[in-house]
This record gives sequence, structure tokens and C-alpha cells, in this order.
Amino acid sequence: MTNEDGVTVELPTEETMLWCERLGVKYVPLLDKFLYTTWEDLNKRCEPYLDVPEPLANGSHVTEGVVVRIDNRTSFTAYKTKSFAFKVLEGIIKDNADAPDMEEAEELVAEEVS
Repeated sequence: MTNEDGVTVELPTEETMLWCERLGVKYVPLLDKFLYTTWEDLNKRCEPYLDVPEPLANGSHVTEGVVVRIDNRTSFTAYKTKSFAFKVLEGIIKDNADAPDMEEAEELVAEEVS
């Protein structure tokens, strides 16, 4: 969020959810909250959520993936893992498209700017 002074401020997860509720905006559901211990534990926590219908699409689309947000950092930090089904669909789309996917396009723009 950008404050009145033009400074970008990252809100913790719970504050972001409250802000969305006040505005009547849907937000990505909070699936779990935990303290990180190991990479293996993190993967085990994400696995059950990768092969379920997309919650925000009323089950009409496969789940894209899971984002793990780290709240105790000075700047926004998040990691994403994509579901197998979404990777397959993305691959099909990429085979038929003339342009890279949105995330690749964003990375290309970021590289050009820096």
C-alpha cells in the first residue's frame, strides 16, 4: 500500500485481510500460519493445497499454486510453488502463445529497467 507521503508500506497478512474486508475486496485465503522449521516441513505444508479447486474461482479452474508470505522481514518477501496441473496448463498455453507468460514478461521488463 502507498501512504499519503508516497511511501510504499507493506502490511502484515492480518492487516491486509482486514483492509480488503473493509473495501469489500476478495483476498487470497489464509491456509496456514506457522513458524518455518525446515524446507521439507514447508513443502509438506504446501502439498495438500496444490491439488484442490481454486478457491477464488468457485472450482472452475485448477489451483495455480501456493504463496508463502514471510511477515517478519523489513520488505515484502514471498515464495510461490505452482501446482502440477497448472504447470501443465501453462506449458500448453506457452506452446501456443507468441509471448512469454505474465511472470516471465514482468521479469524481462525488470531486467530492461535495471
